[in-house]
Amino acid sequence: MSFAALILAYHTFGKVVEGVFGPDDRMTPAHRLTDGVDYVPMQSSRAFLVQLLNIAGTGPIFGALMGACFGPVVFLWIVLGAVLAGGVAFYGTTGSLHSALSNLGQSGTVYDIATGMLGAAGGILAIVGVVACPITSGDTAFRSARLILAEITGLNQKPIKNRLIITIPLLGAASVLTQLDFNVLWRYFSWSNQTLAMITLWVVTAYLLKSNDYRWDSLISAVPATFMSAVSMTYILVADEGMGLAKEIAYPIGIVFAAVLFVSYLMWNRKISAKRSL
Repeated sequence: MSFAALILAYHTFGKVVEGVFGPDDRMTPAHRLTDGVDYVPMQSSRAFLVQLLNIAGTGPIFGALMGACFGPVVFLWIVLGAVLAGGVAFYGTTGSLHSALSNLGQSGTVYDIATGMLGAAGGILAIVGVVACPITSGDTAFRSARLILAEITGLNQKPIKNRLIITIPLLGAASVLTQLDFNVLWRYFSWSNQTLAMITLWVVTAYLLKSNDYRWDSLISAVPATFMSAVSMTYILVADEGMGLAKEIAYPIGIVFAAVLFVSYLMWNRKISAKRSL
């Protein structure tokens, strides 16, 4: 059902998004800035594989399972779907995802769900999802960090010497971080990842408001941005590695925070529309 829903969304909502952004035939950076290092034209099949590995990393696997322990505000449907699907023996003895995570750990829980529902094929998927995909996500993270620093410093990244000048310090900083408790470190990463998604969605919303004549087209990013604002704020308020507030306090604050941002969006939308009508 989930796969069918994705296909349906691709052919329906995907068309809506395409119409809003209006892609054209301008030369892409891979062709315009080709350097054989970071900007390399690729065939569609290879580009799809890169996108798959970068997107389907650890976040959608561990992030959803860990986030679900903090209440219905974060991905609770993942837990309900796994429990209602059946085939996960561990839930039958503990009746709690929190207990499964405590006893098996994140990797063990993923493996238990995958093998319990899909057998040997599920075990292979778990290995690919928990080991192979995260490795490529790490590569993408380092590459992105290197490109950001290269842009700030103005270092041309085609010479390998310039790449090493940026990469070696990055790897050194990463080696220090590996000495910390990974479970705690990963929680901060998961939160920052979702917060980045929230910021990106609001930036896209601002772009659509300024560049699109149809003011309400920006809702396609404003609505998920509002949801992610509530999620990000609530998590950091309620989590032990954050403020550690009670849910009764954190949830209302998260909702108010998201509501304020959405009202600000509506006001900005109205202001821009008024300027265009002059």
